[in-house]
Amino acid sequence: MGIFSRCQITLELDSTVKFKFKTALKKKIVDNDGVVSFIVTKKTTHMVVNNAEKSADSYKGRMAQKYGIPIVSTDFVDASVEKGELVEPDDFLVVGKTAAEQFQTGKIIASQQDKENSDKKKKRQKSTISLSQLKSVAWPHSGSTNVDFNEDQYEVARYAFLKKFDSRSQLTSFASLEIHVVMGHDVSSSQYRIFLHSGTLEKKDKSGEIGSKCCYYLSTVLDTEHVFTLLYKQFTSSPHKLKKVTFISSHVGSDKLKKVMLDIRSSIGASEMIPGQVTDLVGYIWNEANGELSDVLSVPVEGIKLEQVEKAEAALLSIKLVLDGTSKDGDVQKLTNEFYSAIPHKQKTTLDTKRAIAEKQDLCQFVCWKSLTVAQAVFSLNRSIDFDAYTVEYFSRSRWRV
Repeated sequence: MGIFSRCQITLELDSTVKFKFKTALKKKIVDNDGVVSFIVTKKTTHMVVNNAEKSADSYKGRMAQKYGIPIVSTDFVDASVEKGELVEPDDFLVVGKTAAEQFQTGKIIASQQDKENSDKKKKRQKSTISLSQLKSVAWPHSGSTNVDFNEDQYEVARYAFLKKFDSRSQLTSFASLEIHVVMGHDVSSSQYRIFLHSGTLEKKDKSGEIGSKCCYYLSTVLDTEHVFTLLYKQFTSSPHKLKKVTFISSHVGSDKLKKVMLDIRSSIGASEMIPGQVTDLVGYIWNEANGELSDVLSVPVEGIKLEQVEKAEAALLSIKLVLDGTSKDGDVQKLTNEFYSAIPHKQKTTLDTKRAIAEKQDLCQFVCWKSLTVAQAVFSLNRSIDFDAYTVEYFSRSRWRV
């Protein structure tokens, strides 16, 4: 058993953290039998953050403090791996007080089980919202409404993917339910809404979008949880009878949820959920979003044509055949020069290892993907980064693998 075998660790890493660092951190947790999560639940054992001040007031941070979950720095993971055992979180706590400090104040902290048992004894208030009322309060999610809701600051507090395939019609019905929260200074000033994306996967509108999106804006946590439950029961009951699934499509959900799912898939590694090379490819996308890809290429990525990519890939394939021993006629250095001639680089190194070839193949795929998506303006890399189904399918069917 690994050192994190009994841990479910929620990560909250802001945009200042490099993609490679994020990937390495997730890998350390997963390789040691831990579970990486991006949502805080009662099952969460630790919350790892890089920005203590921001996390102290974020939705995840407040939920972690509510449940008594230690909020620690990324050093907690490194220290545990280096020591070969789970270290005490108190030494890495960045938000809240340690157990010793709480004891010194004379405050006895009840266990999580005690809290849950106590909560069950309390008579819980009930929301009065009914399913019939929801039809009249649903707002279409078109990017602009008369409702004051901060689209940039919300966090996904809870979500559920539902799906059902009809063998007769050969169509797939789906629904994505999400709770969005914008944290205020207190509960009364926070904003809440339910985001619903539903429809049929095989049917797209003129803009290429699937299904319809609507929102229910609510004033309290109680009402928000109640509406989420109502909608969940509606879609899982007759006549819909949708089933809960782990993932549907990168077309489905809000932009924030797509980003969460992308992070989850990239943390799984060799999972069947998404091909490994697609995960590696995300690194190039992050790099370009941060302006770092310009340090690699000597020309703008938008200026590279698909014909150049094909020549570069042909050179890489020839090098691979030489390294595999399949071809004895190829000159690795000459083929390397052909690659750099097709895709100009600032620094040139001989591509004489499979790892080097794999990295350059990922780069070729990214340049090709960039060429496809620029014309379609699928999304902006400077905002949220999420693959659509076409892009994932394209890279899943790469012409060759290293």
